[in-house]
Amino acid sequence: MKSAAVKNKLLCTHLYKDPEFLSLQEKLDGMVARGADFRKRSKFLSAVFTEKNRKIRNFDFQSLNPTTVAADYLLPRKDLSNFTIGNWFKHIFLPILGPKLEANMFIFGLGRLFSAYNHTGVQHSTDADINIIVKDSLALASRQKIARELAILKNTLFDSFQIVLEVNPEFTLLREKEVIARLTHADPAVRNPALLFYHANKNSLRIISDEASIRENVFSHVRDLPDRLLFENFLGFGNPKISFMKLHADRIPLPILVDGGCEEVFTESVIGSGTFSAKSRALYPRKLFLSPPDWVFSMKYFVNRTYDYVCAMRHLGWELQDIGFDQVSPKLGVDPDYRFLSSAHGLMLYLQELIYLLMKSYGEQCDSSYISRSRFLRFMEIDGDKFRKDFDKIVIGGGLLLSSEESRYRTLAHKIKTRSRDRVMQGDLAELKRYPHDFHYELLSRDRSTFKICVPYTWADLGYFVFDTIAARVAGIVTGRLIPALPRLKG
Repeated sequence: MKSAAVKNKLLCTHLYKDPEFLSLQEKLDGMVARGADFRKRSKFLSAVFTEKNRKIRNFDFQSLNPTTVAADYLLPRKDLSNFTIGNWFKHIFLPILGPKLEANMFIFGLGRLFSAYNHTGVQHSTDADINIIVKDSLALASRQKIARELAILKNTLFDSFQIVLEVNPEFTLLREKEVIARLTHADPAVRNPALLFYHANKNSLRIISDEASIRENVFSHVRDLPDRLLFENFLGFGNPKISFMKLHADRIPLPILVDGGCEEVFTESVIGSGTFSAKSRALYPRKLFLSPPDWVFSMKYFVNRTYDYVCAMRHLGWELQDIGFDQVSPKLGVDPDYRFLSSAHGLMLYLQELIYLLMKSYGEQCDSSYISRSRFLRFMEIDGDKFRKDFDKIVIGGGLLLSSEESRYRTLAHKIKTRSRDRVMQGDLAELKRYPHDFHYELLSRDRSTFKICVPYTWADLGYFVFDTIAARVAGIVTGRLIPALPRLKG
């Protein structure tokens, strides 16, 4: 059951993973108290960032360790970004605006970078999500000044630290009455997303500048909402954006940025979506290790968000058994599904970091939220031996496959390495015509009504086998364990 202490807690206290930032904070605060000007403050923050970033950055594909990605890069990056952004707001942005404006604002950070439940750190591609709510009495000229300084800050953070500050006119800077209007709107399409947003973030915000009356007025509208609504925010149909349930049920195509030109496309070749999975299993039997010529796995929406939901609920005080998993047993240990989800999340973090490093080394911008057939093959082409060993280390060593699946994984890997030619298919010619034009095979024989082909094994088959297996098990966890537990969550 959820503890009363956690249940009554509204907002969190931000903590750094690296305690050195506490002493750095004291040093900076002391400088400001002694009258350090903006130039000295920015110089100090830049120096700290440069020194710390030099220790955690990694441009070498060879040095990326899949089992220590979080400790080596993601957690230090979260600390450093938090320290830099928080103090730039506190010691430069707000003083520029002046005490009168500061007294009329509630500023908070949220998302993966700032959330208290996120104990695995952040990828390079993580945006800094900042929201500002101002009192209704604040004049238009003052709000315009805040907007101008936000635009300057956005450019400064990117140019100096390569940190992307998301500034969106729909939610970044709002008047208190605009927020309350959304929270109380008669139209559920307007009201529900707002309720989900503030309820899901109420216990994990990074408060940058507090204003108690605004905070109380806003969060009083969501304080008594049930915690089960976090499922809708992270995974459900109630989320106004992309979500696991929408992709799984084919409610929406997945937008991705393709490599190279970074053009946004909408793909329906999403592993784990109902239509694509059914079509793939019909055309490409798993027993033959066949894979579609085009596939995409959404690491962000199928694994990261699922793990985020579990972590957010645990941060709220719920035990694993409350949200659908088995209770930790002295004999059996932690629930195998929870252990699997944690390991799958670790694999996604490694791949997301790898995507960024690889694309940046070629001077490309990229979308680190997904893995695709082309990306998987590219990893193999650039450094196949290391990538194969790392992939094995997580997939096999991390227990992502059941024993029968692990046996099939090893068999497939062996066939690929030895370039086996035993994958022979034959049947009616009409069946062959069902395959897309980019399905590669060697034609062995064909007459008017029958065919016989040999389909070569590729590393894309191995990637598809793993991600299809992960997608199926995550879907089973979400629909078979997390959803059935929702009615029991009363808090």
